Amino acid sequence: RAKGRTVGFLPASERFAKQSQELGLRAVKIGSAPYFDLATWAPRGDRAKKARAGINHAFRVGIRVTKIVSVDEKLISETDRLCKSWLTTRRSPAKLGWLFTVDLFLHSERKKYFTARDATGRLVGFLAASPIPARQGWYLEDVLRLPEAPSGTADLLVVEALKTLKREG
Repeated sequence: RAKGRTVGFLPASERFAKQSQELGLRAVKIGSAPYFDLATWAPRGDRAKKARAGINHAFRVGIRVTKIVSVDEKLISETDRLCKSWLTTRRSPAKLGWLFTVDLFLHSERKKYFTARDATGRLVGFLAASPIPARQGWYLEDVLRLPEAPSGTADLLVVEALKTLKREG
């Protein structure tokens, strides 16, 4: 405030951040999104070891991932409960709803959805993938799970979604 500056949140490359510093601006990294080619994607080695362990555990306890073909009222109701539960685990000193709003079914006609269900059929995880036409790819926009979902649920959701997206080209 003393300098009359305003905080802004925006996606930026490392190059952009460096150039901004030359203008007297300061960049604070709050996250990153990896991009990779699904055609050559094959997680292996130590880097994938933890994910594989989680995936194996989730699968052993009965978690199954399904691609959703059509969104109905039952799914909307289930995901609403899941989303509210998930949001209780996200702590923030300020409510930034304008920045972090979760609207799973906005532009649903363009998205692909995946659910994770336990052995009883209860929804324990959900993933929404949005298209990135310029990259001919997909952005895993929302990956949610119940706080009490078995460990590895989110890993299994991501890996199964990526396998499906790869299979579909």
